[in-house]
Amino acid sequence: NATGAIRVMAGGLEFGDDLEAGQRPYDLAGKGRQNPGSAFKPIGLAAALENGWTLRSYWDWTSPQELDFPGASKPWKCNNFSRSGSGIRTLESALVASTNTVFCQVSLAVGPEKVAEMAHRLGVRSQLNPVPSIIIGSQAVSPLELTAAYSTFANHGVKHEAYLIERIEDEQGNVVYQHEVEDEQVIDAALAAAVVNTMEKVVTSGTGTRANLGRPQAGKTGTHQNITDVWFVGYIPQFTTGVWVGHADAQRPLRNVQINGQVWSSVSSSRVPAPLWREFMEIVVADLPVMDFPEDPPGTEQYYAAQPTEVPDLKGVSGIAAIRSKIYKAGLNVNVAEEFSLDIPKGTVLGVSPPPGTKMTQGQTVTVRVSGGAPPTAGLPNLIGLTLPEADAVLNGSFRADTGVSVNYAPVYVPVTDPNQVGRIIGTSPGPGAAVTSFQTVVTLTIGTQG
Repeated sequence: NATGAIRVMAGGLEFGDDLEAGQRPYDLAGKGRQNPGSAFKPIGLAAALENGWTLRSYWDWTSPQELDFPGASKPWKCNNFSRSGSGIRTLESALVASTNTVFCQVSLAVGPEKVAEMAHRLGVRSQLNPVPSIIIGSQAVSPLELTAAYSTFANHGVKHEAYLIERIEDEQGNVVYQHEVEDEQVIDAALAAAVVNTMEKVVTSGTGTRANLGRPQAGKTGTHQNITDVWFVGYIPQFTTGVWVGHADAQRPLRNVQINGQVWSSVSSSRVPAPLWREFMEIVVADLPVMDFPEDPPGTEQYYAAQPTEVPDLKGVSGIAAIRSKIYKAGLNVNVAEEFSLDIPKGTVLGVSPPPGTKMTQGQTVTVRVSGGAPPTAGLPNLIGLTLPEADAVLNGSFRADTGVSVNYAPVYVPVTDPNQVGRIIGTSPGPGAAVTSFQTVVTLTIGTQG
C-alpha cells in the first residue's frame, strides 16, 4: 500500500492457446475483466459521502423495488439477496449487509457518472459505462485495478500507481530504469477513513467474516448476477489483495463446481473467495507486525452526522404499503395504526404525527393513523356449556384467527340449582350465531354459580 508495488500476481498457470488445459493468451489478474458485483459498492459509498450523504443517512431497503430514472423505458427492478423484507437502514449498515436496494437508490441519487468518476480517481482504468447498475458491479474491471482502488482506501485516499518493475539494470549493473513512487491524494483523507471503518465491519460482522485474520483489516465481498463471478478484495495497513473466482471464458453460473476436490452446489463470495483470501493472507502476514490503520483524521466525524429530513405529505397516498414506502423514502420509520371506520374507505390516511413538513432526523419514527375500513363481522360461535377459560380460548383463538373478528366479553354470574351448570356458560347475549362486529360488540357470558 505504501508504494503500489505488486508483490504477487497469479492469473493463470501457463500462457498459450489450450484453454481446456488452463492456458490463456493473457494474464487474468491484470488483463482479465470480470463483473465485480457488490465489491464495487465501497466505490459507490465513497461517491455518496463526497456528495453530501453520511454513513448515518437512512435508506429504504425494501426488496424488491422498482425504481424510475430519466430516459428509462421501464422501471429498474432491484432485489436483495434475500429477495424480501422492508424497512430502513443506514448507509453504513447497508454496506456491511451488502444491501442491493439501498445502493441502487444511492446510484440514482448520486448519479452513476459520479460513481464512475470516483472509480477512475481511485485507480480503476477500464472504461466504465455510467449506467445506474454500475454501483452493484455491472461494469467489468480487472482484479488488479479493483485491488489498486481498494489500496487507495487503505492509504486514506492516497493513490499509488500499481507497478511490476522496480528497477532495470544493464549487464554492467548500470541502472537504466528506476521506478519512482508518486503520492496523489485523490479523495479526502477523512472520507477514506470513514470508508475504511465501514469496511472493517464487513469483516467483523458482515458478509466477509470468513476472511477474518484476527488483526486490523477491511474488505468487501462481491457476487455478480446469477453467481457468475465471485470476489473478495481486502486489505491490512501494509497490503491489499484481491481474489476472483469464476469461468475465464464465459459467464457461467458457479453451480455444482469442484474446487480442491470439494463439490460446491453454489459458490458464494463469502464461502469461497473470502476464505481463499484469508488462507493466502495468513502466509503474507506470517512475518509481518500487527499494525492498525491510522487514526481518523480531523473531519471524519462529519461523515457520521445525522441526516436531516422532514415528514412527507401523504395527501393522495392510500394503502399501508404505499404509506410505508413514502415514509421510508424520507429515511423515517413508520408505525401504522389501523382504525376501523364504517364511513371512510380502507387505506385512507386519518392523521400523521408529527404532521407533514415537521423537521426530523432520519431514523426517527412517524405514526400514521389509517382507516381499516368497516370492521369484520361474523356469527358468534356457540359457547354454551364451556368454562370461561375455554370460551376465552375459542374467542381469542380459532374464532379470531378464522374470521378476523375480535370481541370483548363480560361475564355475569347467576345462581343455579343444577350442579352440572356451575362454572359453565348457560347463556350468551347475543345468542349463538348472532352477528358480532370486531371491537364493537360486547358479548355477555352468563355463568352458573353455586346457588
